[in-house]
Amino acid sequence: MADFLRRGGMRVHHEVRINGRIADVVGLNRELAAVELKLADWKTGLRQAISYQLACSHSYLCLPFERALKMTSKRHYFEKEGVGVLGCLTKTGEVRVVIRPRFSRRLLPFLTDFIMRSLSRRFPRTNRWQALHREEIRPDRSPACSGTECRGAGGIPWPERRRGNHCSNLQPGLRLSASRGL
Repeated sequence: MADFLRRGGMRVHHEVRINGRIADVVGLNRELAAVELKLADWKTGLRQAISYQLACSHSYLCLPFERALKMTSKRHYFEKEGVGVLGCLTKTGEVRVVIRPRFSRRLLPFLTDFIMRSLSRRFPRTNRWQALHREEIRPDRSPACSGTECRGAGGIPWPERRRGNHCSNLQPGLRLSASRGL
């Protein structure tokens, strides 16, 4: 499955949380494509693929090839919802498109941007507090700051801590390098 998306020029991620559900495979280039893998229960898979359309421009349900061919008799369900069907040959692992997906009419651009940013290598998925205290993001932090307990915060709310030198262990005159991007 991952090779199918890679051949399409996409970077592949596994088990990505989208809209309260977990997509089995997600491909990322300029757009998102989600694939739900099922062995038998096509109705549940169709519902899950529909929910991925809020963030992904294309959504697929992947079934074993024999079952995917049987879905051509239920083609109207998939075409109505804009979900594509992929058939996976179990012996070779080759993937074939049985029903082509339509561009999602349910797409919410802000959700797409959020997921793309969280999957992008430039914006690694991490806890913001951990990211502030990571050595590569804050090279200007003095060794005295442990990173687990910032003594200079003094009960300042999170947005205020992000803006300036909240850590008393910083060298004078240095700004937090993480305050630019996080």
